[in-house]
Amino acid sequence: MFLAGVTLMIGPHKAFIFFFQQRKWKGAVTFFGGILLVLLKWPVIGMCVETFGFINLFGCVFYIALMFPV
Repeated sequence: MFLAGVTLMIGPHKAFIFFFQQRKWKGAVTFFGGILLVLLKWPVIGMCVETFGFINLFGCVFYIALMFPV
């Protein structure tokens, strides 16, 4: 659902460019690897790997959100 939401929000071309930037390849590989593990019936390990990939992909966004004044 997350992939579909990102793709619908920014468009398929920009989503592809975002996920496959050279500096984000570790996060993208672990995120998509986690999805593959879930589909191969290893849900707990797959979700842990996905979470690690998600943090690698969007880690800078969390920092910006924390620094945003409330």
